[in-house]
Amino acid sequence: KEKSNSEDCDKKSMKHKYFRWIILLSSLLLMAGCEINNSETELAVVSKYVGQSVLTDEEKGYQLPVPTEEEREARADCLSIMELYADLYARTDKGTAINTVFAKDTLLAMQRQAAAGGSPVEVNIPYADVENYEILDHFLKESEAGHAGECTMYTVHIDGSLGRSRFIFDGNTMYLSAADAVWNKDNEPVFSHISYTRIKQWKYTEKGWFGYELCVPEPPKVTEIVDGSCLIRVLPYKEELRRLSIQYVFDIGYGVGNLLDSDWDEQHMENLDFNSLYPCFYQMQHQERFAWDNDSDGVPEKEFEQLMKRYLPVSTDTLRKNAAYNAERKTYSCEPMGCFTYTPDFLGTSLPEVTAVRENEDGTMTLTVDAVCDMVICDDAVITGELTVKENGDGSFRYLGNKIIKDNM
Repeated sequence: KEKSNSEDCDKKSMKHKYFRWIILLSSLLLMAGCEINNSETELAVVSKYVGQSVLTDEEKGYQLPVPTEEEREARADCLSIMELYADLYARTDKGTAINTVFAKDTLLAMQRQAAAGGSPVEVNIPYADVENYEILDHFLKESEAGHAGECTMYTVHIDGSLGRSRFIFDGNTMYLSAADAVWNKDNEPVFSHISYTRIKQWKYTEKGWFGYELCVPEPPKVTEIVDGSCLIRVLPYKEELRRLSIQYVFDIGYGVGNLLDSDWDEQHMENLDFNSLYPCFYQMQHQERFAWDNDSDGVPEKEFEQLMKRYLPVSTDTLRKNAAYNAERKTYSCEPMGCFTYTPDFLGTSLPEVTAVRENEDGTMTLTVDAVCDMVICDDAVITGELTVKENGDGSFRYLGNKIIKDNM
């Protein structure tokens, strides 16, 4: 009881100090001949001196009040679109895993059925096009010209749930109304969430990427960076460039191996991270992920060297000298990157995208590859490289070199 009384006294003391600040500041302002007729202005002045941050919803830009009509429309829209592919969802095997991940063909079929509603629809598959993209493309071009308007697009997620994004441009500022709906155990669509946020900045690139940054909580309100960035590929891929992206660069990426983000050729391969490249090459050859055994001494030298030589013009001496090789055990270290061995950064999470191809006289081809980054910096070409590839007659190929021609990091 004594402790409770003490706490009450402390609270009252702090409250009295706060009001004394208000009275003092008000007196000073009155003495200076200032009048404060607006309570919001008075609150802002007080907060400046007492160390508190007072922002309206519009000023902070996030967790804005959702208009009642917008929530009603979002709910109706989501359930309506999900009904378009409800039969497909119901008859598709969902397995026994807690987190369902549908096959690529199933997701694309869901996307096509959802697009029958006439709105733009994307799907969470790398290099997949947006159905009915023309509507979003027109909206963005009109917004660039300063014309007010709005556009609603949908996203089919890997578990079959649905996202709804309504972009609203008032001629000056763009807002995002984001909603989600999921399936219940009876295969019925259920509306789950909606938010309303101001977009801090946005752009529509020549390549057809729509990038935007949402207003999010910032320090000191939060202790870690909250990433409000997003990139959407609006314009469709050219079919040949999509094929080249999937075949030659997607499995490599930028997270490991530095094959796409460093300068190297047949005479200068010593800086390549061969050990990190092994799981990438393994997946490319076997079409399945490399399974690492924690009790293993490493990858036997013969297996490691054969796979490296399949995809790179590298010698045994170069591998044993520059890779992590155990001569006593005759093995190479090859622990796949994971939560405890790799911290993703802007480049590491980027999507490699082939934007051009050049056939060379010596029978090789040079691919122009952009690193598309949707984290924080939101750049559709954070670095650009030229990757030289040699195709063999049996359907296999080799990487022969890479040259960085632009670096925005």
